[in-house]
Amino acid sequence: MEQTLNTITVQTDKGKRTVTLHVFPALIGFELNRRYRVDYRLSSDTYTRRAYTLAVLAYAEFNGQRLDTEKAVDSALESWRNVEKVFHAVLAHNEVDLQLEEEKARWFEFAGKELASTFIAEATQLISPLMELVAEQQVKGE
Repeated sequence: MEQTLNTITVQTDKGKRTVTLHVFPALIGFELNRRYRVDYRLSSDTYTRRAYTLAVLAYAEFNGQRLDTEKAVDSALESWRNVEKVFHAVLAHNEVDLQLEEEKARWFEFAGKELASTFIAEATQLISPLMELVAEQQVKGE
């Protein structure tokens, strides 16, 4: 697979094909970036995943034709491996976080807060009897 700034070359039975990658318009890019996690990575619904895949592939073009229908995709790319390569190339070209690094960072931040809160609650429960004992001894004057 060869890739330049805005193209990707895939191997098909008919030879190498160069696919042009396009930039998402602002609002569509915002939506496709947000939907990547929900409609693609986390969804098990075939229809939802296919609709998202076609929405992304609509920003790829072979021989002047956008890959915005199943027929256009099948004709131009031929194999699922090529679909996968072009799909990921379009997303990467549009700076979609394919590894969900930002979300992972937020998850660890959330997990850290939860761990700290749980630790404090548990420590308070464990130390309460000791604090009560110390208070009783102070009242008795010991």
